[in-house]
Amino acid sequence: MKILSMLRKREKLLFILPVLIILLVFTTFPYIINLILGCFHMDLSNPVGNRFIGLQNFVKAVNDFRFWNSIKISGIYVFVTTMVELVLGVAIAILFHKLTWGRGFFQSLLLIPMVIPPVVVGLNWRMLYDANYGIVNYFFSLFGLAPQAWLAQSQYALMAVLFVDFWQYTPFVILLTLGLLTSLPEEQYEAARIDGASGWQLTWRITLPMIKNGLTVVATLRAIEAFKEFAKIYLMTSGGPGTATETLNYYVYQTGFEYFNIGYSSALAAILFACAIGFTALFQILTKLTSEEGS
Repeated sequence: MKILSMLRKREKLLFILPVLIILLVFTTFPYIINLILGCFHMDLSNPVGNRFIGLQNFVKAVNDFRFWNSIKISGIYVFVTTMVELVLGVAIAILFHKLTWGRGFFQSLLLIPMVIPPVVVGLNWRMLYDANYGIVNYFFSLFGLAPQAWLAQSQYALMAVLFVDFWQYTPFVILLTLGLLTSLPEEQYEAARIDGASGWQLTWRITLPMIKNGLTVVATLRAIEAFKEFAKIYLMTSGGPGTATETLNYYVYQTGFEYFNIGYSSALAAILFACAIGFTALFQILTKLTSEEGS
């Protein structure tokens, strides 16, 4: 029996071994290489001076204004997009859930922004924001407002990029919230209506508490995706004007592939990876706390 049990354990190990090898080769190994490169001064434009410098690249990041600015921009981007899309998405989903006709048609329309590739979204919105020919300025001109170079002015550029993210990914929140709403039992609503509860009280006292755990997961997914955003920023503003829309993702790219400073870019990428793990862990803690409060 012991021999048979050992054979079964080995069989299970053989089944998962290919997956473990793939994970090590394509995920863990590149992270290790990236961390090692972060300890080198490696400039592709001057390879003669490449050398091991220890943690100097990480110390340089601590004293780098652009690094801290990119952290700030990334934080603003993640927080604003997640919160605005969550509030808008939940509100619109509750309204859609009350529709008695055309719900399927509207849900189909919501899929359109989500299925468009970010590259196409960035290119199209750059044309829409064009200072001379863009439809956004034309729309504002109908109200007597002067045209603006939305992507070329630091006070408007980040707001313009954020709006595009709202447009593309609020439907994601709406559809997931609709899925949560359709799974709610009707008994509590019927009892509350008998007691004379209003529509607002039903939403605030019953609906939101019951979908709270699911909304935490939705917020986590959106925050992680927002933290990884690159394509729209690259195509619409290239991190500019100046550093007004330069997220940490874009700063890593620019340092490595435009300035050819692979060592410093690898160190920044390692910090980016640590930040991503921190964000994920934080949202997992929030999800656990929310679940405990709801139980």
